[in-house]
Amino acid sequence: MFAGYTSKTGACIAHELGREKFCDISISDLRSSDESWILVSKSTGITEKKAQWIVTDQIPYPDVKNGENLHLGSCRINGKFVHTLSAVVSEIDAEWLPAVRWAANVDLSTGTISTINAKGVECLNEGWGI
Repeated sequence: MFAGYTSKTGACIAHELGREKFCDISISDLRSSDESWILVSKSTGITEKKAQWIVTDQIPYPDVKNGENLHLGSCRINGKFVHTLSAVVSEIDAEWLPAVRWAANVDLSTGTISTINAKGVECLNEGWGI
């Protein structure tokens, strides 16, 4: 972890890379009192029983208003599940939460992240029905 920063959420997003490379790429947040980022990281292996990562890209943390949440990884677009998608979603009582204003996609071949149009993006409400 970077000194003065905390992380509250993260996800493995590399299902598309196959079982042998599962979790080789991850997405997470990194926050300080002054700034917040969304990071894409690539695994460089395990040393001394600790996972090692290299940050491959970052973008500013999106604006999240009351009644919204940032979901990393568990999203779909136009009904197709894509583990590389993340979005700010409206917190409603539904299995799938609609994206509002902001969505992003990680390019697994380059390790970069870019914002995309949020239309048609929705994310799994992992606590729905409990």
